Amino acid sequence: MSQNVGYFQLQGKFSHLGATHDFTRCISQLPATLGRASNRTAVDSGYVHVGDCKSISKNNATITFDGKRGVFLLHVLGKNRVLINGKTVENGSEPVPLYNKTAVRMGNATSSDNNSKFYFLLPLDKPKETTSELCLEVTQEYVRAGQGEELTVRMITEQIHRKYPFFAADDQQKILTRKISGFLNRNPAFDRQQQTDELNAKYGKKLVVYKWVGGDGRNHTSAGKKRGATSGESGSGESSTKRAKTGIGDVL
Repeated sequence: MSQNVGYFQLQGKFSHLGATHDFTRCISQLPATLGRASNRTAVDSGYVHVGDCKSISKNNATITFDGKRGVFLLHVLGKNRVLINGKTVENGSEPVPLYNKTAVRMGNATSSDNNSKFYFLLPLDKPKETTSELCLEVTQEYVRAGQGEELTVRMITEQIHRKYPFFAADDQQKILTRKISGFLNRNPAFDRQQQTDELNAKYGKKLVVYKWVGGDGRNHTSAGKKRGATSGESGSGESSTKRAKTGIGDVL
C-alpha cells in the first residue's frame, strides 16, 4: 500500500528544542497508536510518530473506528493529556469522536515549544455510495448506537458532512439536502410524524420529523408512501456513513 493510501491523514507540526518540523501521516492501519517513539515506525505499521518531546508519551493515544456509530474515536492511553479542539482529554476519559479538521494537541499545552499540533483530515473524494445508501447507513448507525428512531433531514445531513468533507461545499450541501428530503418523503421505511408540542420542543417547529419503522428501506419506488412537502426543512440536513476500510481505502 502506498504512502498516499489510507483511512485518514494527520497533518501538522511538532516543535522540539527550538526546531519546528512539519509532518503528514497517512493512516492505513487501525487501531493507530500515536506517540513519540520514532524508532517504532519502522517495525510497527500501526504506530504513528507525532513528536519527540518527553511531554508526549510513547503510547499517548490510539485511534479506532466505531462501526456501530460510524465514527473514528481517539482514546488517551498515557499519563500526558491531549487537547481536542481546545478541550482536555485524559487517560480514563470517554473516547472522543474525530471529525474532519478536528484539532489535536499533544505535549506542552502552555508553550509554543515541545508539543505537537495537527489536524485529523478525512478524504475529500466523492463517496461511491448513492444518497439513498448514505441515508440508510446513517439511520442504521443512529439506531444501533441507541440514539432513537426519530430523525430529521438536518440530523442526517450533518452526520454525512462530518464523515464526507466532499459535501461541505455550499453547492453540494444544497443538493444533498434536497435529495435526502426527497428520499425520506417517498420511502415507506420512514414515517413522517405529525407535529406535536413534544416534537416541536425537541427539534424545533420548522423541522419535519420522521420515524424509522424498519425494513432495509431499499425497495423505495414511486409506489411508496407519498408524503407532504418539506419546505419547512429547506436548508437543513444530516449526514453519516459507514467508514469501513473497503469504503475509504484508496482516497487519500
